[in-house]
Amino acid sequence: MTLTDFEQSRRERETRNERVICWIAGCALLAGAVVHLALRMTPGFRPQPPWLMIAIEMAGALIMAGILLQLHLSRDYRWWRKYVLSAWSIALVVGINLAGRVAGDPVVSLFLNIPIYIVAVLLSGLRYSTGAVLFTGGLAMLAHLVFMVSAAYPERLLALAVGLLVLAATSVTVSYLVKSMLTLHRDSVAKDRLRRFLPPEVVEEITAAPELGRRAVEAEVTVLFSDISGFTEMASRCPPQQVIDLLNDYFPVMAGIVFRHRGTLEKYIGDALLAVWGAPISGPDDAWRAVLAAVEMQQAINELNRRWSASARPTFKIHIGLHTGRVAAGLIGADAYLQYATVGDTTNVASRICAVAGPGEIVVSAATRGKLAGSGVSLEELPPVRVKGKAQPLVLYRVVWQPGVALSGGGVQ
Repeated sequence: MTLTDFEQSRRERETRNERVICWIAGCALLAGAVVHLALRMTPGFRPQPPWLMIAIEMAGALIMAGILLQLHLSRDYRWWRKYVLSAWSIALVVGINLAGRVAGDPVVSLFLNIPIYIVAVLLSGLRYSTGAVLFTGGLAMLAHLVFMVSAAYPERLLALAVGLLVLAATSVTVSYLVKSMLTLHRDSVAKDRLRRFLPPEVVEEITAAPELGRRAVEAEVTVLFSDISGFTEMASRCPPQQVIDLLNDYFPVMAGIVFRHRGTLEKYIGDALLAVWGAPISGPDDAWRAVLAAVEMQQAINELNRRWSASARPTFKIHIGLHTGRVAAGLIGADAYLQYATVGDTTNVASRICAVAGPGEIVVSAATRGKLAGSGVSLEELPPVRVKGKAQPLVLYRVVWQPGVALSGGGVQ
């Protein structure tokens, strides 16, 4: 079975934290043995800790050291290990409590075990498993119940009630905290993935209604395909690192524009950028938003060119094509490499239209033009153009835009 990267990370963290638990438990047992041995050797101290208790604590510390060594040698994940080690921890506490009865001190034998059980439950939270927490808490409550019922001290009823109440509250609280932490982390991972290709407000809408992003849908979208004019020639005469630096300046600006207009950034293809409007969330003005983004991208590249020229860096133009049509849209790929994608001829046609556009131009299809009726966008009809994969010539339109001047109009009426 293929694990999600979240589950894989959780298992790795659980395995590492198992060693931390062994360190804490082993050191606590060793410290307890040293303290009890010192009390044993203190003249006049009553009641003296029994040798059996000291022996159990020393043996427990040695066994924890052995388990710790085994965990360092074998890093493989075993789902059952957390339950076995939890049971072993509770068994140690029971053994120490039984030995405490030999001392004849009701406070030690009845009440000292409660905080030790609590520590065991708290440590189980480091395993990032609500099942392990509840298992440890339930086992501690059962051991405490059996131990108290078999006790002969009159205080056992008070110890029984206090222990069960405190252990139940601790188990529920720790399990809830672990569950909340796992949910928070899982949601954070999911949002980080979505933010790679969706604007923040759309991410929040999908998070509120997860089915929007998970299921594949057929939708009408407006596809924007942007490419750098003459990129191959520029790349051939510039150092590779300089080309990478330019792209790292260029793409974040373009992606920000796409997100600002509620578009979905589907992918980068070399020096090209593919974005869509209408999936996973659609609106009546998707085509209008796409054209606004295209114009702003052209204006932004002019600003970037001015900045690059001032620092004696290469400059370039971009050309953009837009087409509206139906696609299948949804998340595709392996869990660790998920990508939101649109599949269909619409994307291919947008790429062909982009190739028709000249440097600094924005060209749209007749289908996109139909969606812009009443928007106030100024268009110039181009001669019919034949493109690869289409038997009939395409009727295309050039968007009229001016540097530094926003499009007039108020969107689709």
